[in-house]
Amino acid sequence: MTHTQYTIHNTKYSCGTPEQVARNKNSYTGQYLAELLKKEKVK
Repeated sequence: MTHTQYTIHNTKYSCGTPEQVARNKNSYTGQYLAELLKKEKVK
């Protein structure tokens, strides 16, 4: 599956695995997921 980003009524949505979304530096959700995934790797 590839990462997809689309807009509906001026709201941006991101689709993909958490790792794919985390690579999107322009996404607030991606930034949040990136931090969570970093913490999971440390455990």
